[in-house]
Amino acid sequence: MFRCCCNVTGLQRLLTRLHGTVKTNALVDRLTPKLRKDILKNGLDPMSLPELDTEVLGNIVALSEGSLEGLSTIHRSGDSHLSTGETEWVSVQAGLSFSRLSASYEIGVEPAGAELSVLIELCDTEARFQLSISAKTLKARLDRFEITDMGDVTVDTKDFSLGFLLDPLINSIIKLLKTKIAAVISKALFNTMREALGDMDLNATIKSID
Repeated sequence: MFRCCCNVTGLQRLLTRLHGTVKTNALVDRLTPKLRKDILKNGLDPMSLPELDTEVLGNIVALSEGSLEGLSTIHRSGDSHLSTGETEWVSVQAGLSFSRLSASYEIGVEPAGAELSVLIELCDTEARFQLSISAKTLKARLDRFEITDMGDVTVDTKDFSLGFLLDPLINSIIKLLKTKIAAVISKALFNTMREALGDMDLNATIKSID
């Protein structure tokens, strides 16, 4: 019984220290520079994108030599939110966005025999994460990180030799970006944010925003 009271007291103390949007925003704003630094350190800007295959109107489309630039421009978007549902853990949720993102791929189309390069611009790409902080240890765990919306996607190519295949090809590339490629980016950023959290002195950080 005594330990339970201590947990509640610790939880109340942590809630008090992080009470208010200004404080949780400040916590996220302390984390994002570390995340940007680790993105660069881990070679994720530019980030190599996976080779992918898809089918467009009976043609096999192979995407290779993919690259994504701009992940290190990540920053908080909107206000963060604080919640608790247990006696030990406090959760912080926040949205993130990117100042700029651009990608490129080399495309091969068979049996059409076409090869082309595509440049991709992404605007208003959004992500969201949730982390939980222990009132006992002041250690944080990352519960989730995901790209929630790839935003507006513009695919540009100077090769118009594909004719009627071009628009379906572009639509297929956009679909891949919003599904498989978004999942790959989410996983890479989840691992990188978890690393940034592990390197963060959370107690000192919370004290600095008290």
